[in-house]
Amino acid sequence: MKRADAARRRLLAMTVAVVILDHASDNGIGYIAHNETRGDIDDQNLEKIFSRYEELGIHAVETGYATKFLLGGVNRSHYDQEAVRHYQRVIDAAARHRITIDAHKAIKPTGLAHTYPNMMTGEGVAGMEQQNYMGVNGNPPAQATILPFTRFIGGPADYTPGVLNVTWDPARLGTRVQTTSAAQLAPYPTFFSPMQMLADTPGNYAAHPEFAFLKNMPATWDETRVLDSVIGDYTVTARRDGGTWYLGAITDENDRTLQVPLSFLPQGTFVAETYADAQETTWKGDPLPVEIRKTLVRSSTRLSMSLVAAGGQAVRIRPVTGRDLDQLPWYADPRAGYGTPEAVLDPATQQLTVQAPLTNKGSTVAEFQTRLFNGRAAGQVRSVAVS
Repeated sequence: MKRADAARRRLLAMTVAVVILDHASDNGIGYIAHNETRGDIDDQNLEKIFSRYEELGIHAVETGYATKFLLGGVNRSHYDQEAVRHYQRVIDAAARHRITIDAHKAIKPTGLAHTYPNMMTGEGVAGMEQQNYMGVNGNPPAQATILPFTRFIGGPADYTPGVLNVTWDPARLGTRVQTTSAAQLAPYPTFFSPMQMLADTPGNYAAHPEFAFLKNMPATWDETRVLDSVIGDYTVTARRDGGTWYLGAITDENDRTLQVPLSFLPQGTFVAETYADAQETTWKGDPLPVEIRKTLVRSSTRLSMSLVAAGGQAVRIRPVTGRDLDQLPWYADPRAGYGTPEAVLDPATQQLTVQAPLTNKGSTVAEFQTRLFNGRAAGQVRSVAVS
């Protein structure tokens, strides 16, 4: 009876899967199977498994080896020699059935993607989940400025970025992603992966207008340029898809302003859609605000990118239209304007507070050095862009 019940459950599950796959195919949607083994590896049935996936029309599989790695009756390391051989056997078997692989819980990139086109990407890095589940004990902000020059040298990796609601804690773990929301856009042109991930929920994306940057995001590129970088401090990367460029700028735990020339652009006029840390954005205070601006640029333009600690900026540069020329302003560098100051003396503490309105006639948010004449500089302030 138990055997019959198990068979009926398998048949029902298969019927449901076929219905879902048919519905997806009818609507032009591909399907990725997440084949999470929980570490119980079956090397003897790879051909049978991938043959069935091929019959069902599943052409992409995300493998998983969470917790243990039980292979051949031995609980192994995920990284010992036999485990590495297993990963290779999976790639070979999948290739014979024209199935692409996104290998999670596997080893770091080692150049296999150059030989095996179906090895699309793999985890192989401490990705975004290490921030969400571990909070301040997870990935530090500087990690994203290091990975492009270490593990990504060996090939593509699935970092799973795109968590726009970085303070969301649905599991009530008391943790959060350790970046600003704008910094979640920058990894897409910074980290190369031919199979990209949107790691947040549909509801969260609907609530964040900066999701517009991720719509129709390319997964492969025609050209790549690292515009500026100090490993461990910051990095700025530009990638081109056809006539459109995507820029990503990421900083470590320090505020910084970067000057990024657009000299890689061909002659002509373009539109820069900028997604930046806003005036009120702070890493540990309110990391959610994102300033979105559209301006006209050309190859002689130099963008001023003001990043807060653990922050970032993303820019899409596309060809201009006639309507853009009529409606959009040209990009202007941040320019500070100071109004009439007002001084207030606290008689109890003899502390003098000087306040003055600050305006910025530039195109994007900026950080300005405040100055107190006949005294010392009083500090820095971020200013919202003013048209």
